[in-house]
Amino acid sequence: MAKLYDTSVYLHPVGSPQFTVEDTLIKHPGSDIAKKMSEGKEAQKFLGRMGFRTAKKGRYFGDDPDKSRWFAYGDSYGVIERALTHEKSAAALATRIWRSLVANGEDSLKASDIEEVLGPYRREEAQSIFKTIDENDSKDIKLEEMVLTTVEAGRIRSDIYRGMVDINHCLNTFEWIIIAAIATVMTFFILLLCKPEFPLKLFASR
Repeated sequence: MAKLYDTSVYLHPVGSPQFTVEDTLIKHPGSDIAKKMSEGKEAQKFLGRMGFRTAKKGRYFGDDPDKSRWFAYGDSYGVIERALTHEKSAAALATRIWRSLVANGEDSLKASDIEEVLGPYRREEAQSIFKTIDENDSKDIKLEEMVLTTVEAGRIRSDIYRGMVDINHCLNTFEWIIIAAIATVMTFFILLLCKPEFPLKLFASR
């Protein structure tokens, strides 16, 4: 989506008259951006716990949230991330991309349209991109299909984020339980070392 959006903006810069409505919706999604950013950071923490500190993870999330491509307002990844958080902005994103790439007079997006824009040296990449968004393998994509696919992708993404946040909270709770148990055991052994008679007194009191 980021590559397609970059291509769309290259062909028709942000602010172009034919995409005024779409650009406005994409830039100002009707959702709580701060909340989504917080969910993204929680997802970052969760992936870190799971050991996914790979170059790819670092590229998208960034060890420093301020440098993360997903949350950089001027970066395409940041634009896509925010647009997918709300149905209307996701639909606007899909509409902008589709209308930018479809050949004049045509009513569907084809792999050849993407190939033409990306150039002959990126033919395989264009085919891969088209295959990703062509869920029905129909070889052409209507505007309605593009909108539905993009909106659903945003919905799935949000569900994944919420799942990561829930799991991360569970892990935090489990960690505190483990810490409390370890602290209790350590306290017992410290008392045992300092006062060997402590266990006898404990059992005698019972």
